[in-house]
Amino acid sequence: MDPAGGSASRQHAGVAKAGEGRPADGPAPPPDLMRRASDLAAEIKGAAFDIASDGAADPDAKLRISLELLNAVSNLSMGSGPEQDRLFVEAEKAGVHIKRPHFYSPLPTVSELGDGLWDEVNDAGIRWNDGESLGLLQELSAFAGDFGRIVESGGWDPFNPQFSHHDAAVYYCMIRHLRPARIVEVGAGYSTQLARLAAADTGTSITCVEPYPTEQLRGLGVRLLKQRVQDVDMAEFESLRPGDMLFIDSSHVSKIGSDVNHLLLKVLPRLAAGVHVMDHGSQETRLN
Repeated sequence: MDPAGGSASRQHAGVAKAGEGRPADGPAPPPDLMRRASDLAAEIKGAAFDIASDGAADPDAKLRISLELLNAVSNLSMGSGPEQDRLFVEAEKAGVHIKRPHFYSPLPTVSELGDGLWDEVNDAGIRWNDGESLGLLQELSAFAGDFGRIVESGGWDPFNPQFSHHDAAVYYCMIRHLRPARIVEVGAGYSTQLARLAAADTGTSITCVEPYPTEQLRGLGVRLLKQRVQDVDMAEFESLRPGDMLFIDSSHVSKIGSDVNHLLLKVLPRLAAGVHVMDHGSQETRLN
């Protein structure tokens, strides 16, 4: 729920610290009110379970019942300002976001977005350099045979679920072509395995920023920073020199405080001129 004046976006960080104690800290509520609240909570849980487990129920009826329960929850209130923010923080700890649509909220009102938004192409101000791109593709093709032999020998699976086909081929050939002294990968795994294969020819040093490394990644012998990119010392990126490469394959999600926003707004502007940036695409999530 939005607190009065739309203050949630400004206050949540501070409230989270203030609300680290149990929600029950402070004066105890009247016993009869707590009993009523507990009985109502049990009734809502039971209704939710019945809805989820009744496979024969009409879908429209289940939807209407679910909406009634959600409307009841949406009317929860502790007042305004910091008190309402505290409700948001404590509910989030329980795995639930309680947030009313609001003009000043940073969260979109999905019904107002419109279907056409998802198909818009906004490339104003971008020079695609088609001629140079086609010329680069021709230069990269010089290493296609080496990549093909790696695949044929079983050294690389082009059908892996995360970094496959032409994405992998372009990355391998770019490393061979550019021969960077250093690569910093933000998001690592399959791409790192491939980078090591290319680095066998170029002698490239590889650093990976990966907060959730697999055992396979740990065994590759690369320098591993097990942390979020938002927490990495900015000097790690500022030390990249012309000819080095920054490879980005992170969450693909732009939101408040996300890795994508951090990379676009803080890291990229600090890179030295001449650092190559390769971004493994973006992920579109339609909010239907």
